[in-house]
Amino acid sequence: MTGHTDAVLAVACTVLDGRPVAVTGSGDDTVRIWHLAEHRLRHVVALPSATYAVALGEAGQLVCTFGNDFAIRTRQKTYGCGSFRGSELTR
Repeated sequence: MTGHTDAVLAVACTVLDGRPVAVTGSGDDTVRIWHLAEHRLRHVVALPSATYAVALGEAGQLVCTFGNDFAIRTRQKTYGCGSFRGSELTR
């Protein structure tokens, strides 16, 4: 799967909507959600700097770290696909 333009620094795998996904964080200032069965990109989240850790909560919250900050994004379903909206930054 092609997408990141810099090194992948973090990976987490889980199941969303009954489908296996991988979440990757990179030095290109993005987090990407990949549909593993279809080998395709599902969603891109832009961040202010490189992402060093990613995780997904039980309710589908995306948690990622970058620099000295972290973001929590809440998943919203649209037309059967999940997307991540909003963020909360904390120092």
